[in-house]
Amino acid sequence: LIDCYVRQDTVSGMVRWLYDLYERTRDTAAVQFFMEANFMQDVILDEFEAEGNLRGYQLPIMPDKRKKPDKLQRIEAVSPLWERGFVFYNEKLKESPDMQTGIEQTLALERGSRIHDDAPDADEGAIWMLQRNSRQESFQPVFGKRPTAKNIW
Repeated sequence: LIDCYVRQDTVSGMVRWLYDLYERTRDTAAVQFFMEANFMQDVILDEFEAEGNLRGYQLPIMPDKRKKPDKLQRIEAVSPLWERGFVFYNEKLKESPDMQTGIEQTLALERGSRIHDDAPDADEGAIWMLQRNSRQESFQPVFGKRPTAKNIW
C-alpha cells in the first residue's frame, strides 16, 4: 500500500487529496483511479470536474462496475494475502494517521463490528484489480551459447 486517505471528510477534501496524489506520483508511476459505480453520481463527479477545472486537467476516473458479493466475504477472501505476507505497507508512512487508521480498520474487521471498514474494502478492490490485470509466472531461465543460424544473410 503506497498511500491512503482514510478519514471522515467532505467530498471536496477527498477529491483534492486524489488530485494531490496524482501530482505527487505522475512522474514516477502510472496511477489508475477506480470508484465504485454507485458512487459515481453527479454530485461526486461534479466535485472532480470543479477541481479539474481549477487545476487545468481532469483525473481519468474509471467506474468499478463488478457485481460484488458481501463486503465482509470479499475482504475475508483476500485476508490470506495479509497472513502470508503478500501485502506491504509503505514504511515511510507508518506514522501517518491515515495509514494507522487503515491498519486498525483491517485488524478490527469482524462481522457485527461497528468500526468503519472503508480501508479494507478499498484494499480488497485494489487487490482484485491488481490480480485481474497482472499475473506472476514462474519460469526457469536457460543459459547457454546460442547456436549459429544456418541461414544467415
